[in-house]
Amino acid sequence: MTDRRGNGLLAESYVPLVLLTPVHADTMLEALGREGIAAYAVTVGAAPGDDTDDEAPTDHLYVDAKEHAAAAALLRAELPELADRIVQAPDPAPARPEEQNPDEVWADLVARFYDSDTARSDWPDAENVSEREEPAEPDGPDEPPAPPVRSSAGEFDDPDEDGGGGRYVPPPPPPLPRGDLVGRLAWGGLLGAPALLLVVTLLGMAVPGWLVLAALCAFVTGFVILLVRMGDRPSG
Repeated sequence: MTDRRGNGLLAESYVPLVLLTPVHADTMLEALGREGIAAYAVTVGAAPGDDTDDEAPTDHLYVDAKEHAAAAALLRAELPELADRIVQAPDPAPARPEEQNPDEVWADLVARFYDSDTARSDWPDAENVSEREEPAEPDGPDEPPAPPVRSSAGEFDDPDEDGGGGRYVPPPPPPLPRGDLVGRLAWGGLLGAPALLLVVTLLGMAVPGWLVLAALCAFVTGFVILLVRMGDRPSG
């Protein structure tokens, strides 16, 4: 069990100073209190009411961490025979680095980037990319390419084909089909008959019955002929 007793003063943190007997611990608590140094003693291993030898060092004396040196000097003055028992103060905690201003850090990075000394490259000069050199223009005027010549077989022969990379010149397109007479008459009846009736109606003229019948017959006949001719075509 532990028995803690102090000298009435408080501190933020404590560090061990020395291991003493109960009598010497009380003496040091009084001396440290007179000097204004916070301290306390802890008895370890003895229960209250036990008959413990007063000469046995059972009390751990703790003092203010900031006043360890002053407490050690006071112990040497009060109890010089116990000076060799003094526990060395632990190393102080390293000071926290000051936080830098972000604006100052950014300004420093920009200055380092544009600094000529730090902007030098670390690679060999042979690996540096040089500026692109533009090809020299020919002295003489550019000659236009020769036009293709049509051969007897109907194909175009390119004069530069042998040395120009083998360009392909397509043959001329075939002529458009003209269609036969029956097909043209069928399209005329299919499209011309409704157009004729529409024009006569727009002009406000009287449409005789025979004209309507003729236009209807032409339309139906042309439609049937085109429909039959479409069925005669080969598939694909």
